Amino acid sequence: MVWKPRAFIIFDKKENEKHRVIYASRPEELIVDVLYFDCLQYVFMEKKHIIPANSYGSIKGKGQHDMRREIIRKVRRRPDLYVGTGDTAKFYPTADHGVIMKMLADHIKDKWLLWLSEVNLSRMGEVGMALGLPSSNIIGHVYHAATDWMLLLVYKIRRYYRFCDDKYMIHKDCNYLHTAMRVLRTSVEDDMKQRLKPNWRVVNVRGRTL
Repeated sequence: MVWKPRAFIIFDKKENEKHRVIYASRPEELIVDVLYFDCLQYVFMEKKHIIPANSYGSIKGKGQHDMRREIIRKVRRRPDLYVGTGDTAKFYPTADHGVIMKMLADHIKDKWLLWLSEVNLSRMGEVGMALGLPSSNIIGHVYHAATDWMLLLVYKIRRYYRFCDDKYMIHKDCNYLHTAMRVLRTSVEDDMKQRLKPNWRVVNVRGRTL
């Protein structure tokens, strides 16, 4: 007998001006969700460290306020610095299953875990991740990992931070930061098969858009 999960419990949640669709599992599926999350966390955070240390959101000790404090610490009393910001449009609903499975298969060799990954993604249909599942949080970070490492190692953006799909880059060269933001947009569109919101911007630490 092959295990088949039942349909999600779906409900709406409004946060400030944002409307989100939240997915929850029934008790039997929730047990599998937790075990699956533990496996992903072991592979990507404990064993291989694929998720960079600059990643925040749904990680113990790395909430929104932790990232905010770190960024403030980096820019305090530095009027010569610039900040690039951007986030992905409809990140969870548009996550590409083919991209996700390739990323997972690059690091997971256990066939059962890969099969469970496919089953987990198929609960959303052809595209998207279920906002509300613990496993989606880990997969969301893995989805960004290649882009994160490229910006950190290839483009030398040492002060790069990401909260879920919100990205922040700090640099002293305004022109170079614009180049890095264009690289980020290209990676989101070509590698992640998504779209960076058109309101991305580069500002100095005083808040003036450049």
